[in-house]
Amino acid sequence: MITNKTKAKFFFVTSLASVIASIFLYVSVNDNKHIGIFVGLWAPTLMGLSNRYGIAHASDVAERAWAEARRSTDSQLGRC
Repeated sequence: MITNKTKAKFFFVTSLASVIASIFLYVSVNDNKHIGIFVGLWAPTLMGLSNRYGIAHASDVAERAWAEARRSTDSQLGRC
């Protein structure tokens, strides 16, 4: 199973690759610099996906911590 943390890292790396590819295409293609600009426009979308899965991962971690704290409190108070 692919976790949200793995998805966040994947989209972050692909957004950086998009920026690098866009700079390379913009500099190297003499006829049509629009290709570099087009590829550069992918980066914000990929970074947005990275943030979305990063937030989902943080939410999952917080939810597990809350459940563990509740179980610990219940066991200390004798409620099982």
